Amino acid sequence: MQPVYQRQVKISQQDQAALAGQIADDPPARDESFHGTYVEAERTNEADAAAVLHYTLKLLTGQWKCSILHQLMPGPARFTALRRSLHGITSKALTSQLRELEAERFVERRVYAEVPVKVEYAITPRGQSIEPVLRTLLTWGRSQYLQS
Repeated sequence: MQPVYQRQVKISQQDQAALAGQIADDPPARDESFHGTYVEAERTNEADAAAVLHYTLKLLTGQWKCSILHQLMPGPARFTALRRSLHGITSKALTSQLRELEAERFVERRVYAEVPVKVEYAITPRGQSIEPVLRTLLTWGRSQYLQS
């Protein structure tokens, strides 16, 4: 996968060595160039983290995406079974969300050559990798729901 966001900071060799702890354990107290470079590098890491978080949330944004993934964790499901398990979702919304999840490689659509055509949706390994995150969100959500 291509990196979503990448920014480089030019740091002198002396500053690189100081950051790595090769010259001294503590930088000089009043060396503004060192401090400025370190702060800039730290800000770059924060910007990178913000970009990655933005990318992650963009993938999962959608009223139903996390619920659909949660429903598919135990195994493949047909469209109608998904629609029945997700109370309040319309067929149009489910179709749209499934297409987005398929485009993002979280879900795969399996079409069987039968009459009538049988279509199942299954979670991919990429989709399975988000299971711990969904479980954490579920735990946090339950605790917040009980407090309100």
